[in-house]
Amino acid sequence: MAVDMSGVEKFVAQLYSLDPELRERMRRRSSPLDDLAYLSMLLRANEVVDVVEVGTYLGMSSLIMASSIRGKYHTINNNARETTIAKELAATFGINNVVFHAGDSKAVLPKLVEKVAPRLGAVYIDGFHSYTNVMEEYRIAANCFAKSESAAVIFDDVHKLHPDGAHDGGVPKAVAEIGAIPVPFLGFRKAIKPYGKFRIL
Repeated sequence: MAVDMSGVEKFVAQLYSLDPELRERMRRRSSPLDDLAYLSMLLRANEVVDVVEVGTYLGMSSLIMASSIRGKYHTINNNARETTIAKELAATFGINNVVFHAGDSKAVLPKLVEKVAPRLGAVYIDGFHSYTNVMEEYRIAANCFAKSESAAVIFDDVHKLHPDGAHDGGVPKAVAEIGAIPVPFLGFRKAIKPYGKFRIL
């Protein structure tokens, strides 16, 4: 039986039609594509409705994972130029379920999580990589998920000490303290703290 490749061919055609500057922006994504493919499958398998991401950068993570959920993909960033680029990419690919929030995560995240709590299935932490910052963002998500039937907090850059966190142990220290589960076949770059019936593939 032949596999319908029309969707893939359309996506590849879109990629080749992008101007060189936009293609370069896509190449400079923060996460490897296999990481994003895995997280997309994880969100789909757990039937996640809404997601909140901390740290938009150029928007590749949000665009790829937003296509795997049934609801809204909220992403927070405090860099206006990066957010503009991310919005341009979303428009180019016709991804219309990404909601961009401007500001510091510690100010935006509590209100946003409270607002979308009934539909929220995952929080993806990939902003400022200090231990203090990551723990503060995690606690906000954990309070929301304490009684959740199925949810997860996902951490990026678990495998190394990012310059942001060099002074206090950063993400590796936070993940170890929390007891989040690193994903071995992704080179331990990602870790997941599941709640309720959330399944790690």
